[in-house]
Amino acid sequence: MMPQWGGGITFIQYNKEVTDMASSKIGRWAFIIAALLAILAGFVSLGTAVPWILIVLGLIVGFMNITDKESEGFLIATVALMVALKALSDVFSGFAGGLTLKSILDNVVTIAAPAAVVVAVKHLYQAAQD
Repeated sequence: MMPQWGGGITFIQYNKEVTDMASSKIGRWAFIIAALLAILAGFVSLGTAVPWILIVLGLIVGFMNITDKESEGFLIATVALMVALKALSDVFSGFAGGLTLKSILDNVVTIAAPAAVVVAVKHLYQAAQD
């Protein structure tokens, strides 16, 4: 029998809740940092490592922010977002100052794509388990 804490919560349940909260905070910060970096890199050249950093942050967001319940909606929204952003980036590239907007939109797609891959693989794995 598992030891119980006040209110009938076992140590394992408590540990899972704490781990979920920590993962959520890490995922939230990864998203915030990625969004700020995507915008900043649109205005200023930050080097060739930026796309790789955005990819890693996108992976973290996919692993830590999106729950099983949210996966279908996230995947639909991500596909729509990536298609729209790519179309808009092509439109903006023809305007004055459009290259900055194109760069920002491309950076957002660089974050969204790996997050979508992670969520899609997790979703497929869950579907195969059922």
